[in-house]
Amino acid sequence: MTIVNVYRMGKVFFTADLHFGAVGTLRYLGDRPYSGMEDSRLHDRWLMELWKSTVNGNDRVFILGDMCSYDRTKARILLDRLPGHKVLIPGNHDTGLDCGRGSFDIVRLILNTHFRKADHTFLAHTMQVSMCHYPMLTWQGKSHGSIMLHGHSHGKMDEVNRICPDLRWDVGIDGYLSRQIGKRNGNGFALVDLESLYTAVTEKTGGIRPGKYVRDTYRTEQPPELISALQCSDYFVH
Repeated sequence: MTIVNVYRMGKVFFTADLHFGAVGTLRYLGDRPYSGMEDSRLHDRWLMELWKSTVNGNDRVFILGDMCSYDRTKARILLDRLPGHKVLIPGNHDTGLDCGRGSFDIVRLILNTHFRKADHTFLAHTMQVSMCHYPMLTWQGKSHGSIMLHGHSHGKMDEVNRICPDLRWDVGIDGYLSRQIGKRNGNGFALVDLESLYTAVTEKTGGIRPGKYVRDTYRTEQPPELISALQCSDYFVH
């Protein structure tokens, strides 16, 4: 599905793999605060404060899956406390979310949209984006410069994404983009804002428009270092 001209409000953010209430899986969440604890309450409070310090009521947040492990009642309370307009691209841990009761403006397994310079002045051109919880090898508009955003991998795809010429980024809370923004703002982690994403795209393409970049760099044989990265056992995250 393509959504056009509905994001003319505040700032735009992307995130994934927050895992509110992930009591049984906190130990797998790397080095984020309180990840080694059995009780998720401090971890959840940290996530809540990070969100509230970033997102205003008129901003829009694209949540690329694995939002929380709460039941429907607790999940609804959580979502009501988080400011901003929310779009959900569900992940494999979102079974407790009630997607049909108005907590989200839009719910799609795969979402294709674009952001225009007229709405976001820092853009030099319209940016096409395809979003899914899972990283994809091919997606709608890829050959025309569409950007692929995903979660699920908790940063384990970052090296693959860096080496591969594909325009694909992990926007999850544990990924490289989140950590780079978090390093700048002193929090260590962050929701990924559209301007920072655009900066990352521009750096990868060398300032070339994504469509031209794809046409100029597309190759049928992947670089050897990419093949090596794909063979790493920690590439796969469930």
